[in-house]
Amino acid sequence: MRAGSDAGKAETELNPESEPLEELDVVEPSRAMYNLEFLQFRLANVNEKTKPILSKFGLKKYLPE
Repeated sequence: MRAGSDAGKAETELNPESEPLEELDVVEPSRAMYNLEFLQFRLANVNEKTKPILSKFGLKKYLPE
């Protein structure tokens, strides 16, 4: 799964002078408390450049801890 393409497009539409976001890798999902209906995932390669943008788009829950 890739999040960078859509997020980069949205960021460019909001701020045409900004650079597109790089593609972010998604960590394999893990089952939380053995509940098969509730899967968690985190973005793997978040850095200081991408973290504020992801937060701005309301994606804080997907950031690595």
